[in-house]
Amino acid sequence: MFAMANNNYKFSEDHRTAYELIIAMRFDEAQDLIKKIKRDQPEDLLVYHIENYIDFISIFISEEKDEFKAKEPNKDIRLAKLKQGDANDPYFLFSQAEVHLQWAMTRIKFEEYFSAALEVNKAIGMLEENQNRFPNFISNKKSLSILHAVAGTIPDKYKGVIELVSNFNGTIDQGLLEIEEVLAYSKHNDYFFEKEAVAIKAMILLHLKNKKEDSWNFLSTSSISREDNPMATFLLASTAMNCGRNEEAIKILKKRTRSPRYFPFYYLDLMLGTAKLSRMDKDADVYIKSYIHNFQGKDYFKDAYRKLAWHALTIMDNEKGYLGYMELCERVGNANIDEDKSALKEAKKKTVPHRKLLKARLLYDGGYLSDAQAELESIDHGDLTSEENIEFLYRKARVQHNMKNIDQALIFYKNCLSMCGDSKLYYCSNSALQMGIIYEEKNEIEEARVFYERCLSMNSSEYNNSLHQKAKSGLTRIRKR
Repeated sequence: MFAMANNNYKFSEDHRTAYELIIAMRFDEAQDLIKKIKRDQPEDLLVYHIENYIDFISIFISEEKDEFKAKEPNKDIRLAKLKQGDANDPYFLFSQAEVHLQWAMTRIKFEEYFSAALEVNKAIGMLEENQNRFPNFISNKKSLSILHAVAGTIPDKYKGVIELVSNFNGTIDQGLLEIEEVLAYSKHNDYFFEKEAVAIKAMILLHLKNKKEDSWNFLSTSSISREDNPMATFLLASTAMNCGRNEEAIKILKKRTRSPRYFPFYYLDLMLGTAKLSRMDKDADVYIKSYIHNFQGKDYFKDAYRKLAWHALTIMDNEKGYLGYMELCERVGNANIDEDKSALKEAKKKTVPHRKLLKARLLYDGGYLSDAQAELESIDHGDLTSEENIEFLYRKARVQHNMKNIDQALIFYKNCLSMCGDSKLYYCSNSALQMGIIYEEKNEIEEARVFYERCLSMNSSEYNNSLHQKAKSGLTRIRKR
């Protein structure tokens, strides 16, 4: 059963259908049904929680600040409605906490970090109180799981803001255990938020536990894998790409539905172009350009132009085309996220990268390890610059690592680090991180700690927040051993 006793929060098939339409990003159809529920069931409050998903998902994906500002008043309107419910119902605090969390995530998109932290703090307080009052209400753990999992891995850039307003803490394993409890419950009960729970577990396994294959195996056999909607496509394809399953990712992305019934998700075009670039497909640029021409948000434009430059150099062997696209990379878009910052840094160099090193990188990213290795072996590394030599050793290490030649990988990582000195190159910081991961997997805990801490002591000029978060996740994991 998925109904609750209180009439304010009584789940019906209309609620379920509206929620499923929203998760499928069919917002217009969902909004029509929400209007019907409000008309036919004026005492219903659950509908305001469900309706908030439309604003959350659409703003988060579109990244349009005007839309964010236009819809922002909806938060207080919905919270006011939800506060009219029965305070003795477990859904009373839970629904309000969910609204706060969703708006916090949209604020982070627009760099409103302090306001986001305040909203997260409100949500945490409500969820913890609800958990104390209603320990058997399973949805508490659905939301607390991801908060507990990320609590110990917050980048230093944001930690001060979080600590200013909250003393909340948790661990990755705590969060994973909680979401597994939710999924175990859903096996024997008609659980409304099951698909969210599936996505949360997959993301914890992938990004925090560093269990890429476990994440793919779990997600690809879940209920989400049978869904034909943009959100499911994104989750499956991004997990496949993270696991080096590029062929799977391309298949998933190519068969996605492009019906006008769905809210446009142009980032999927960029993903497909990226995956095809890793396969050295000549038409990869078509999909990258589709993202540039259609997306109205603010992120990934510099990254997209850099990928067009890579396409020009590696596939078309066109150095002039590379420099032209990198000039656009420098001029167009923002540099707020790691991918765009990295692209801008490369554009400012005003030089053409080593074609074979770049090709090896792209092939490796797609999981084409033998092809990447062959490309590296064809390089006369005696002619490389100092920075290119560091990258060459790093690329050799990454290929050997993914080929499970761990001893060889360690040799190349160590050689890479020995050449780094005080360099802020990404290859140096990630070599330290990867060595920590290897030693953790070998159960050599002290060595793992040394390299995770070394990664944290290094400030990479690219992807620094991501590298540090992964190193902190590693330290959190090994403290439990």
